[in-house]
Amino acid sequence: MSNQHAIDRAILPSVRAGGLTHYYAACGSLSGGVLQRSAHLPGGRRFFDLSSLTKALVITPLVQWIAKDRALSELKLCLSGESGPSVSLLSLLQHEAGLPFWRNLWIGNLARPEGNRSAALARLDLDLHAPSSFSPSYLYSDLGHILLSMWLEKETGRSLPELYGDFLETELKQKRDLLFYTPTEEQKKRSIPTAYCRIRERWLCGEVHDENASALGGVSGHAGLFGSGEGVETFLLHFLSSSQGRGFSFDQLPTYEASRRSFLGWQVGMALDTPPLPSSWILGHQGFTGTLFWWEPRSACFGLLLTNRTMGGRQVSWIHKLRQTVFALQCKELGLERTCTLPL
Repeated sequence: MSNQHAIDRAILPSVRAGGLTHYYAACGSLSGGVLQRSAHLPGGRRFFDLSSLTKALVITPLVQWIAKDRALSELKLCLSGESGPSVSLLSLLQHEAGLPFWRNLWIGNLARPEGNRSAALARLDLDLHAPSSFSPSYLYSDLGHILLSMWLEKETGRSLPELYGDFLETELKQKRDLLFYTPTEEQKKRSIPTAYCRIRERWLCGEVHDENASALGGVSGHAGLFGSGEGVETFLLHFLSSSQGRGFSFDQLPTYEASRRSFLGWQVGMALDTPPLPSSWILGHQGFTGTLFWWEPRSACFGLLLTNRTMGGRQVSWIHKLRQTVFALQCKELGLERTCTLPL
């Protein structure tokens, strides 16, 4: 029996309470494709602000693609100009360079929808110029992925949106109109609003919610990607089935370690299991706007939940349990038993 209606029953109370207005959930496997979809997409709107899924869906595959056979641990990037201390691409990708998790790059740079990229980058350079307080260890950092996107553009001489679109089309044989940066006016009409921004004094619809990404012109390595549920599904199926994806998910995957927090830019666990199963990899990523995807290499199963939960506020108490419940229902659909955390 399909759990589609159970997923709807779990999510719809948040819609009725005004915590979110749109959602899309799906799960499947590499062998069976997408097995189940549940969605509430009124008004014909389908494009979500994917927020930090950008790190996993854009930066992880692009860095590996451009690095090719070069070891990420040996490729170095200067933190500030040519004279600053250097860190490896691997440490940045896995949030192990010890960079601060966040710095305010947007203040004074949000007057225009296209932001003020040069001013924001100058502020970032200033913040990274004195790294004496940086301690190489795991610390989730937006700044590291901003630096990785700058490395990609410098290495290729191309903009991040152009480079990513080319990767989708040439490497994954996927159209670029389901995953993209900076929505066109037509795409904005089909984008899902995330919130009213009191700083920018406007509704955000087809405009990135993250203030730093907005200050950077909507294009960054830590946020800025928009896409539909079908776009994320297609990416996961194509990427994980590709030679690069197979190397990522199987050849390089080490023995399970409960203490590991990140693997090549994909988060580990994300506290979806209650309690977590021993020796079981769950890889994926969460996004601040209410997005998430997960992947279990052992079973080759995946799932996603896309929402605009920021309509209910920047901080809401219910999103974590909702994610756990949808994850458990998707696992049940796929024959991977987990325990639901909300009554249905």
